[in-house]
Amino acid sequence: MTRALLVGSGAGLIEVAQKITEYGHSLTVLGGKKNDPCHQIADDSMLVDYSDLTSSLEATQDKEFDFVIPGSNDIAYETAWIIADRLHIKSFDTQRSITQLHNKKKFRSLLQELELNQPQIYTKIDLASKNRSLMDGKFLIVKPELSFSGQGISIVQNERALIDAMTTASQVSRNKKCLIEDYIEGQLYSVSTFLNNGEIYFHAFANEYCTVNPFAVNASTTPSDLKKDIKENVLGSVKKITKHLGLLNGLLHIQFIVDYFGQVYLIESMRRLIGDFYAKKIMLSAGIDYYDFYLRPYLNLDYDENLVVAKPKSVSRQIIAGSENFNFEGLTNRENLNILEYIPLAKSGDAITKFPDGKAGIVFFENTSADIDVGSEFLVRRRVKYGRDW
Repeated sequence: MTRALLVGSGAGLIEVAQKITEYGHSLTVLGGKKNDPCHQIADDSMLVDYSDLTSSLEATQDKEFDFVIPGSNDIAYETAWIIADRLHIKSFDTQRSITQLHNKKKFRSLLQELELNQPQIYTKIDLASKNRSLMDGKFLIVKPELSFSGQGISIVQNERALIDAMTTASQVSRNKKCLIEDYIEGQLYSVSTFLNNGEIYFHAFANEYCTVNPFAVNASTTPSDLKKDIKENVLGSVKKITKHLGLLNGLLHIQFIVDYFGQVYLIESMRRLIGDFYAKKIMLSAGIDYYDFYLRPYLNLDYDENLVVAKPKSVSRQIIAGSENFNFEGLTNRENLNILEYIPLAKSGDAITKFPDGKAGIVFFENTSADIDVGSEFLVRRRVKYGRDW
């Protein structure tokens, strides 16, 4: 029997784990939390924290795997790639391509080389001669080069704040480096594309919202409200990136901002699975199997040439979370929305840390109105740390 290694064990990978077994492969799961659900599905488990690369390599060095599948964050993806490379498994991109897509600064260099629009970036030398412009109403955003979930990001307008922000971002970044760029005001969007032999096989755009933490998405809606010309602009950028890096199959997900003048700014890209059950929203909207699309290249399976996509319905995903720590009590559907699915991540009475670390659940609902107010549809019954009703 062929053997597959899944790097990651959390709830968001349940459908991936199940599909691996449905395809008839023996499943081994690598993840440090023994109570994670994918360990319950697996034929074999390695209780190792995949962020510890040395331990992960030691745990897998005497094992033989036919396939390696990365989980839903950058660290899991990097660990999976290194294990696959050591085993001479060729279902991943080159190291250069992965680095240019997952490292924020190198992605900026890639976009610059391809002459694709992005926020203006600054070096420390640039800023040394431009501090006065920061004092004249110019906002900058400072990010870790290697991180996810909006960690360590700050918006600054003066030199002292800039220095503090650079320290914070560098401490969070896995390589201790940060990125400084213009802060762009506008609407955040994303596009999930699946590539088949270097061509776009399927794509889905989404409006994205950060209503709890300004740097972490907690709600989104598919399909988006983007105009056709902007979609074509973004897909054209995807094609340029794909061709330049020689990408062949699988997911390429890109976030971008459209400012108030309709200008597109590419922000981030990734090849790994999007977390927090993002795939479920697109599945409910377009009727396609996002998890299967993600998995196929890693199992050396071709895509169906006769893809049928239903006319998409408007579906929103909302993470139930808070900007402060709270005790989760329950959830009320105050607008009587058409809830398609609710995924509980906590039970009544559980202490939930502030977002993005803490999440009580995820709700998917169908939008029946043209006016979508994502972020205010649910009344979350909760109690904050000091006992005041929230």
